[in-house]
Amino acid sequence: GQTATPPKPTASNATNSVPQSVAASPLQRENTIGNVDRKARRETVAAVAPEEADTDNVYATHCAICHKDTGKGGKITIKGKSLNAEDLTTEKMKKYSDDKLVSDISEGIPDEGMPAFKDKLSEGQIRLAVAQIRALQAQ
Repeated sequence: GQTATPPKPTASNATNSVPQSVAASPLQRENTIGNVDRKARRETVAAVAPEEADTDNVYATHCAICHKDTGKGGKITIKGKSLNAEDLTTEKMKKYSDDKLVSDISEGIPDEGMPAFKDKLSEGQIRLAVAQIRALQAQ
């Protein structure tokens, strides 16, 4: 006869097979983004933008160049222009609605040097960036 095929690895049994010593290793530091655990980020992303759950860290790729890894912003020179990037962690920014942040990222704020990202990022990626900004604000 027939031979039994072993069960395919699932997210739950694959996770359980990782020794605790590996999970707590220095590699774990590589799995954090701006001190936000990747698992927590994936859960947030899956709730906010399921179609973008497996994308790279949008904030690190597109926002941190001006707003820094911390979201604190500050003075920066980009393409020969001196800018003072907004601190995304202020109480003022925390009060902005997600839709306001999505709009600012999509359309840009030309008077402040903020470029529009609507032609570079999908709406799901922009919403992911907002979720990542919210995670920075919560720290």
